[in-house]
Amino acid sequence: MAYTKSTVSARAIARGGSDGIAPKPRPINATALQRPPTLVEHALETIRRAIVHGELQPGQRLREEELAEQLGISRAPVREAMRALEYEGLVRSEPHRATYVAAPSEEEIEEIYRVRAEVESIAARRAALAVAAEPARLQRYQGLLDRMRHAAAQHDLYELTAADLDFHRLILDDSGYTLLPRVWAAMFGLMRGRMSIILAEQPEGDIVGYTAESHAPVVAALATGDPEQAAAAIRRHILETLDLWLQVRP
Repeated sequence: MAYTKSTVSARAIARGGSDGIAPKPRPINATALQRPPTLVEHALETIRRAIVHGELQPGQRLREEELAEQLGISRAPVREAMRALEYEGLVRSEPHRATYVAAPSEEEIEEIYRVRAEVESIAARRAALAVAAEPARLQRYQGLLDRMRHAAAQHDLYELTAADLDFHRLILDDSGYTLLPRVWAAMFGLMRGRMSIILAEQPEGDIVGYTAESHAPVVAALATGDPEQAAAAIRRHILETLDLWLQVRP
């Protein structure tokens, strides 16, 4: 068969293009492509939320078979979720015995917060310079502060914890350092776990509102673009949070 321009055009059009030129790709609906959570992810999220909201109390024993029955799944995904929660510091396991919701010690809390104060004050100096060079960056900090305020008002402890950590992660990201974010990330599981348990123990106390509002001076310091003000503000915020927790700790 002899191929003419009209023949090629017809075939190209049938393929969605013309004269052999590939058509422009259609926009992909990202929402439609989002995969549903796996059973492990579902178990992890559900149990984590139960701990954060105080439905599972510090020191409470966790039984795989009971959790699996409540979630309507087998024990295997629950077992994997428990391992992840142990890494985060939300649960602790005793070999060949049982698993419990973790109860953080004062020593653990103090160590985490003091290391954070040092790491984040270093990062805040560079983050302030980044904001000075690009003032639009400050909008992200203000947005996270608003998100924390809303979560605190709603007593949504899970969202409050997530927004809080996102705020501090942003400081590390804006610092431009490569090592410090890795140091901070190494503490992420412990930070999230300990913060979640602290808030669950004091869901109606001063620490919930303070957790959100205490970030406002940090935003104000970053807005000045002054590295020393930013470093002092983040250090004060972290250590004051530690002091408040030690006061309200039962």
